[in-house]
Amino acid sequence: MNNIKQFTICSLLFFAMATSAQVNRTGLYGDISYTFGVHLFGGMNYYFGDIEKGGIFSKDAKNQINYFVEGGFSYAFFDYMMMRADLIHGRLSGNRANYTFKSLFLEPDFILEFHPWKIFSEKYDFYGIVGAGLTFSRVNFYDRTYDFHRNLQVYMPVIPLGVGYRYNFSNGFQIGAEFAYRFALMDSENNNLDGFPYTYNGKIQRGKESKFFDGYYILGITFGYQWSK
Repeated sequence: MNNIKQFTICSLLFFAMATSAQVNRTGLYGDISYTFGVHLFGGMNYYFGDIEKGGIFSKDAKNQINYFVEGGFSYAFFDYMMMRADLIHGRLSGNRANYTFKSLFLEPDFILEFHPWKIFSEKYDFYGIVGAGLTFSRVNFYDRTYDFHRNLQVYMPVIPLGVGYRYNFSNGFQIGAEFAYRFALMDSENNNLDGFPYTYNGKIQRGKESKFFDGYYILGITFGYQWSK
């Protein structure tokens, strides 16, 4: 957690310095070029958390692979950084010996993109992302041992971290790929992504030894269009 906090603080400091450099180069009221963009993003996601079983390459991984779709708007006034406002919809699920869950979620995000390779080439547009989001989901959880069903309404703060590549065509269209991880900041009985841990019948605690904060990976293809003014 401390490493994530340090990375986020460093990212914000870099953003402040980059903005200052742009203002100093052009003048406070100089001719700054603003770039806008829209994008669509879709592919598969992979749940990771307490109900994961066997790892991402195991025979059980198919129970944790689902879909997501995303749309967003971006804005930049500096060549090497972009701000994004995104909205993601998708499905999460997991299954192990005694537990299973599934959910649908909606997540607004605010993301900063860093484009250091633009210093060398506009064509090879590799980038990194960091941001903040809030996942809204309704979790349907089942414990086979106790034949216990649970529905949980979730409001989960998350930190998106990831990398991507974008190819920019001369007419403004873009195509690329992005891989990212949403790291949940809570894993309590009343707020988690997979319904676990919980208390059964008012006295039996299940998952008290839980060690993993929940989260999910996304991997997909992006299509976009950008323009400047």
